[in-house]
Amino acid sequence: MSFRQPFLTWTGTSGNFSTAANWNLGTVVPAWRITSISTTTAGGTLSGAGTVEGFNFVNSGKWTLAPGASLSSATTVNIGLGNGGANSAGALTIGGSSTLTVGGFINVGNQAGDISSLTVQRRRRLA
Repeated sequence: MSFRQPFLTWTGTSGNFSTAANWNLGTVVPAWRITSISTTTAGGTLSGAGTVEGFNFVNSGKWTLAPGASLSSATTVNIGLGNGGANSAGALTIGGSSTLTVGGFINVGNQAGDISSLTVQRRRRLA
């Protein structure tokens, strides 16, 4: 017998990754065995820490990792997905003191015409 892991969807706007109320099931915080995570809102700032199998930043949302945020994906991070429509657009900004670790690929706009972006800000050193 096999079980398919749940597909969780971020339903909050800005908030902590580890807060169950920000997810569609409302009582579950993603663990690394979660199949995938998709964003359905128009963007926001993610804080906290967590590891999952994959992330999809879609729906024309503009997402930012908050200072100190540390998120990990075992396989892929998709920023925008193919096939047109709202899912083909997405944006992610990784701030200078936040971390995104990916064990596979980061896909930014999978097909021609997709409007997606990834911005990585470097950490500034004080003199």
